[in-house]
Amino acid sequence: NSRPFDGAEIGLLLRLTDASVDLGTEPRVAACAALLAARHATEHNGAVVPELATLSHGFFMHMRLADMSTNAPTAIEAYRSVETADVDGIVDGASSAVNVHLAQLGALDALPQLSYYSSSPGLSSATYSHFGRTYISDHISAKVLTREISTFKWQYMGVLHLRDTWASTYADYLAASAASAAEHKMTIQVMASWSPGNATEMKTAAKMLRDSGVSVIVFLTFEADIKALMDAVEAEGLLASEYVWIAVEGSIFLSQSQGDKDLTRQLDRMLSMEANPTTSSGFARLSDTWASLSPADCVTDDGLDLNVPASRFTEPPNYYAAYAYDAVISFALALDASSDPHDSAQLLEALRKDSCDGAMGGLR
Repeated sequence: NSRPFDGAEIGLLLRLTDASVDLGTEPRVAACAALLAARHATEHNGAVVPELATLSHGFFMHMRLADMSTNAPTAIEAYRSVETADVDGIVDGASSAVNVHLAQLGALDALPQLSYYSSSPGLSSATYSHFGRTYISDHISAKVLTREISTFKWQYMGVLHLRDTWASTYADYLAASAASAAEHKMTIQVMASWSPGNATEMKTAAKMLRDSGVSVIVFLTFEADIKALMDAVEAEGLLASEYVWIAVEGSIFLSQSQGDKDLTRQLDRMLSMEANPTTSSGFARLSDTWASLSPADCVTDDGLDLNVPASRFTEPPNYYAAYAYDAVISFALALDASSDPHDSAQLLEALRKDSCDGAMGGLR
């Protein structure tokens, strides 16, 4: 009794621009991977995810793109632009602080949403009834980071973080994990934070770290603040060789540092902790396909060019490309499994039952 399938359309909210800093190529790489997933779903191409070859005859998928930039007002505007176009679901690369707002809207509008970038455990609340993600929750990754640090038998560490939904929550989970670590007890000696864009507060936070005497430092920030933060900690002598720095999700400012020799120098000895799908067979398949692409494959049907340079296809895609690809194919599999793909309740239930060998590995 369902109506005939007339194609699916998914809104793709992209984090492409920022008024204060150049985000570089990497967010565009993830966006291009999302476009590739939609094309593979329409072609029933199982080169990356074998399950796509089993989609029903006649299945096809469109993507409606909108640049949501990096803040809540522009993201909400982008959300509304695709929601009013009557899309079946939304895939987004928003930060956790932004997705708190979009997930509320999704619940109100009964519009399923998958994020390939947000990691705050708070977004797992039942309040956000239509929100899901392919990126791992910080509830898990904070425990893993604590376990890894404990293997060195370090007893004290400091945490330096941006005050926002993602970073503040991660810091809290890290503190809880450190206090309950079974392998080796650790103490977070100091937590220092700053408001987004506030260089004065960054300097104060850096001084707090120096005065605490810690030499193991975990930090969380976004692209807009990374250079000012590094300048502040360097001024306090905290980049000397006796300090260990661990970035959480440091690849978010990797492309930015490649265009800044001084920032590259400051980040040179740092470690980065993030969910990493590159050892999976699915990521290998995505990388093989990625190597066969060109800039022309990163242009939408309506002519929007994501401006991914040809040189970027000579190396594997970034982590987020795998999560973006899997978010799109999750919708494809769920839409195909729904008796009425345009019924959000049925689609949501089908998403909950999704299981496949994704670009990030086993996906459920």
